[in-house]
Amino acid sequence: MSTKSRKSGAPLSQQEFFILASLAEAPKHGYAIARQVKELSEGKVDFSAATLYQNLKKLEEAGLTSLVGDREVSPGKVRKVYKVNASGVLALNAQMRIFRRAASIVPQQVTAEA
Repeated sequence: MSTKSRKSGAPLSQQEFFILASLAEAPKHGYAIARQVKELSEGKVDFSAATLYQNLKKLEEAGLTSLVGDREVSPGKVRKVYKVNASGVLALNAQMRIFRRAASIVPQQVTAEA
């Protein structure tokens, strides 16, 4: 998906949302992103390596994230580090506004009927 093919303001997928949420805290390598996403989603989003990197590539092509370099995590083991871009922050904030608005009406709509 290129930057041009992503509709402005298009909703994020659940996986994209959690990746951007993880990166909003600080730049991270893939394994750290996957670990935090699993924690943030209470285990509901658990990436395989292939799925994670496919999503990271889509987000980068859409201009929402960037590869910022490599980080040595142990002697001889280097991992790619990603960060969220300004466009990614805007997309994340837009999605959070939608979630907040939807969540604000839930107590009014939910009734316990036996």
